[in-house]
Amino acid sequence: MRRMETLGISSSRIDLYTLMGQNSEHLSAYSWMDISLDTFPYAGTTTTCESLWMGVPVVTLAGHCHAHNVGVSILSNVKLQSLVTTNRVHALSKTFLSLSLTHFILTL
Repeated sequence: MRRMETLGISSSRIDLYTLMGQNSEHLSAYSWMDISLDTFPYAGTTTTCESLWMGVPVVTLAGHCHAHNVGVSILSNVKLQSLVTTNRVHALSKTFLSLSLTHFILTL
């Protein structure tokens, strides 16, 4: 949390949750999210697909091996390469851009 605050993101804007017992609870939690950040160095697979299925964009960081690039593969196959980045600073920039574009699309 301290690291996010040094980047100008208030901890009050970040929610962390424990494991949810039921699949329905887990999937409904996506309705609380504006954007999903892929894990690194081991990219999500199920959670990346779930996030997209539930309508939540995912920003992923490309790496140097298969474990880093599962999110890259998923996003590329659904034509969302714009959410792939190669460095951590750009990952945050893409996150904020995605949020602003999502807001723009929803307000049209």
